[in-house]
Amino acid sequence: MAPRGAVTPTDDRPVEGMNEGHPVFRVRGTMALRLGRMVTIPILLAGGLLAGPLWGGVSVAQVLAVAAVAGAAAMLVGSRFADDRCSEPRCNHRLRPEDTVCPRCGGTVAGVIDHPQQRLEALERIEREGWTARTGERGEDAEPARPR
Repeated sequence: MAPRGAVTPTDDRPVEGMNEGHPVFRVRGTMALRLGRMVTIPILLAGGLLAGPLWGGVSVAQVLAVAAVAGAAAMLVGSRFADDRCSEPRCNHRLRPEDTVCPRCGGTVAGVIDHPQQRLEALERIEREGWTARTGERGEDAEPARPR
């Protein structure tokens, strides 16, 4: 028995192939935050060493200013690059524009959503429209799944 208050996993199945024949969605995103972090964090770490014990010739304010400017520039550049992801919370694998099936979890890409929290609403919508899990296709009269 787990100790009181301990976190226990509820689903320890492997992610690979877990959604075969089931719908997932393409979550639209950009590289802005990812690239911003990749630039800002090393500057803050190196600046902390320079402003502290190693050099002392650089102030903390200067380090923060450089990190903020570099991070903003990186986010601006990153916003121009798409970073679409699988909507399955345990998967979150990057999807290429031509992917119709998630390479990691095996789910069939059934539509496009703008935020992962829209996944359940979009799933309900495509089920009402006649999406069949067996074939990964919608009924003949169904429109593409796109949240309002």
